[in-house]
Amino acid sequence: MRHGTVLLLASCLYFTGCEAVPEHQKGTVPVTGVVTFSGSPVAGATVTFLAAKDGRSASAITDAQGLYALTTFRRGDGALPGDYNVIVMKFEVVTGGQTGKNYVPVQETPEPKNQLPARYGQPGKSGLKATVPADAKANAFDFALSP
Repeated sequence: MRHGTVLLLASCLYFTGCEAVPEHQKGTVPVTGVVTFSGSPVAGATVTFLAAKDGRSASAITDAQGLYALTTFRRGDGALPGDYNVIVMKFEVVTGGQTGKNYVPVQETPEPKNQLPARYGQPGKSGLKATVPADAKANAFDFALSP
């Protein structure tokens, strides 16, 4: 009987999310948005909010509709309030080609190539910025990229 009670209590705590959040991980607010390029959603892009001053950065990968939800400490927890420089990059998938025990490489695997204009991957040149307020329950930052 005693083991059953402990197991039930542990299950309740696990499934209700009653785990303690460390103090330094508190204070994030949800941040979402959509990334488009020339009017079309960008799937598989990495969106990174780089803290303009001292602070934590946050990032996410866009889904098929170009939607993202930032993560700072835990998946989808958002970003800490503050000012951010934003970069967006999408790299092509590079495969190694033939595999197996008889494989002999003929050439090195090429470097992945950013499929978006290079300026969007450079904090000082992207032109993308965001200010995340502390009092907002949700923040939406859409980025319409162009060639």
